[in-house]
Amino acid sequence: MSSTRLNDWLQIVAMFALVGSLIFVGLQMRQAQEIALSQAYQARADQSIGITLAALESDTTQSLHVKWIEDPNAELAPAEYAISSMFASARLIHWDTQLAGMRSEMRHPEYRESYGRDKD
Repeated sequence: MSSTRLNDWLQIVAMFALVGSLIFVGLQMRQAQEIALSQAYQARADQSIGITLAALESDTTQSLHVKWIEDPNAELAPAEYAISSMFASARLIHWDTQLAGMRSEMRHPEYRESYGRDKD
């Protein structure tokens, strides 16, 4: 085998190795992005749970709940309104986090195969 022919083969092998390494780097970047998104959603979920637990342990929240059960149309004091709004915001964040998790699971190839959703 001549040296030019060997050189050509080595260059072809090097090109395939370069393309393979670029594909691998792309897959790593995609995985890192998915991990970062899931960590952000987890942080939001943790914050939502913390807010919800703090609100539930509050005497004001408990009295607000009792007041609402007794008369759902009762006027709220400013403190009660603030706690009610905070609790509602925490619930919305929680629901949004759950929805994002479901969307993420639905994009996963194993989920799509197991539920026959390969055609989307």
